[in-house]
Amino acid sequence: MRGARLPAANGTRDSCLRFWRALPAVVLSVWTVGTAGAALPETSPVAAAAQPDNGANSSPVSDREARELAEEVKKELLHAWSGYEHDAWGHDELRPLSGKPRDWYGESLMMTPVDALDTLIVMGLKEQADKARTLIDQELSFDKDVYVKNFEITIRLLGGLLSSYELSGDKRLLELAQNLGERLLPVFSSPTGLPYVEVNLRTGKVRNASSNPAETGSLLLEFGKLSKLTGNPVYYDKAKRALVGTYQRRSAIGLVGDGIDVETGQWTGRESHISGGIDSYYEYLWKCWKLFGDKDCLDMWNHSIAAANRYLADDANGELWYGQADMDTGKRTSTYYGALDAFFPGLLAFSGDLERARRLHASSVQMWNLNGIEPEVLNYRTKHVEYPGYPLRPEIIESTYYLYHLTGDPRYRIIGRGLWRDFVKYCRSENGYAGLKSVITKEKRDGMESFLFAETFKYFYLLFSPPGALDFDHIVFNTEAHPLRRLNAPVRAASDQAGAAAPFVVRTADRKASISIDTSAAPELQEWAQTKLAGTLALWYPQITAMLPSDSFAAPTHVNITFKPQPGVAETEGTEVTGNSTWFKSQLEGEAVGAMIHEMVHVVQQYGDRDPEPFPGWLTEGIADYVRFFKFEPDYHGADDVWLKKQNPAKIRFDGGYRPTANFLDWVTRKYDPQIVVQLNILARQGTYREDVWQEKSGKTLLELGHEWQADKAGLQQP
Repeated sequence: MRGARLPAANGTRDSCLRFWRALPAVVLSVWTVGTAGAALPETSPVAAAAQPDNGANSSPVSDREARELAEEVKKELLHAWSGYEHDAWGHDELRPLSGKPRDWYGESLMMTPVDALDTLIVMGLKEQADKARTLIDQELSFDKDVYVKNFEITIRLLGGLLSSYELSGDKRLLELAQNLGERLLPVFSSPTGLPYVEVNLRTGKVRNASSNPAETGSLLLEFGKLSKLTGNPVYYDKAKRALVGTYQRRSAIGLVGDGIDVETGQWTGRESHISGGIDSYYEYLWKCWKLFGDKDCLDMWNHSIAAANRYLADDANGELWYGQADMDTGKRTSTYYGALDAFFPGLLAFSGDLERARRLHASSVQMWNLNGIEPEVLNYRTKHVEYPGYPLRPEIIESTYYLYHLTGDPRYRIIGRGLWRDFVKYCRSENGYAGLKSVITKEKRDGMESFLFAETFKYFYLLFSPPGALDFDHIVFNTEAHPLRRLNAPVRAASDQAGAAAPFVVRTADRKASISIDTSAAPELQEWAQTKLAGTLALWYPQITAMLPSDSFAAPTHVNITFKPQPGVAETEGTEVTGNSTWFKSQLEGEAVGAMIHEMVHVVQQYGDRDPEPFPGWLTEGIADYVRFFKFEPDYHGADDVWLKKQNPAKIRFDGGYRPTANFLDWVTRKYDPQIVVQLNILARQGTYREDVWQEKSGKTLLELGHEWQADKAGLQQP
């Protein structure tokens, strides 16, 4: 989680930490009550091994040890989850030292269950995931008269609901996400389009115009994904306007400040950095490009990262750090780096800048090793800890995971093992995990934020687990580590969540239509639908539309495809297509994709029942197979003369089946009129079809054409 900042240890905004903006009092209350931490219980399953690596143990992490470490992470998550279940079930968080629940706004929004759900799914903890999902489905409501922080609610709850929906296929989660998205939309009502900080979930009233780039520019992953899943562009458009609006207010040298008034668009803080309050702004520029393929985001990233690397990067005694600078002049203002900044090596690696990523990660590990765990703020020039707290942050683990995945360098698992040992040693409590008041004294705080489950445990687990635990190459993590599926890409979680498969939406290649594909009743078709069917339909739906034009006709802009057990192969009613999952499963390497092309032709045809004379059914189906077998897959030989030769041409009628009709139409287009199919399509849509059209186009009646076609094809008869 980025964007949030903690105050100085004495509760004041110390001048040397002026870039660390305080969280709202309701969020900070957990950090202002200190409780002495308990020693690591002897019963801990990893107590004996919880010794800091800190580079001393440089032995490679074998595949076997990695699996063992992944299991340790899973067991420790269950330890913390058990504490939450026992003492705070249904509440936002557990206070792990006092064993008391805590709700951010006086009423629970189920921060921990929602934030944790996709991690439980990824780890294959089906029992816990099902219980959490049932709680959310049945009891979570956003109809509450409370003001909430838009940024935190978006990254934790909206992101968590969307990710868990994509992993589980539970449509109730998408319904909740859409309901929440609607309640958050009023934040964008400022004159600039930049979002207000807070919104009342019931009334829609907004307040607090004093924001920062992280909160104004880190919403597009979640709101954009909501648009893609619901087909409603309003969420994407508003969040993108806010991101672009933030970018457009950058200085002449390309930097943004750390405070902005959303009503005036004026900067209220002119210090620039990569830390809390700006951090995820950079993150989302790159990730929105990766998730949505939005080139505007790529362009903004390229300009922004160049400025950050020029003015914020600081080579201090041969070590790479990123500090603070004046947004207008680029002059260095401070030399602070902290736990939140440690996400940046991962972002650099993800964007392809491995050299800077490695160097900055080495500095981040050095910061951790100074005290056996990282502080919130370090002066990297003096190595003095400016703020010693540690609220269980995940960022350095996140970067370690990114670098290991992207490079395969075994050193990152060695480093990760050391981080894990330290983390367990100093943060484990009797019924959970507790943040630290000080990384120097190791005194614990009575706080266990939900991002422990969403991020910290997840990144540790993924670092050590086999690659198949989550398909990194087909997802993008939001800033709360909720994996969101890239366009046309599968996500394979370890658990398969009771075999459920989430519906998904693919945009057509011309960006004019969307196709929703639902395999929730046939999860065995999910990977095929995502990897083979979706891309094909995205490319061919516009081509089919172009093949069957008519005046004043616009093809449907949204199509729903559902696979489920049913008779036959497939059927189409309007824009609703259903496929027999049993048949399609048997034809994944055969006719499955082609059969769905046939149905897409029906969607585009939109002939309906016309009076006085309906369009013949044999022609409706024949045109669909003509497009399929003679345009889409001619090499399949499903209706051409190669196929016909295997039949009995002398006994096949031109109107006696889909494929014979397709062959007949191809014959007519080649011998008499190449536009006959287009003309038939126009007449069918107009409801003006008459059989004499054949004579107009060829000089022969339909029956005469049929006899001639049959005579021509009779010579194909096999001896």
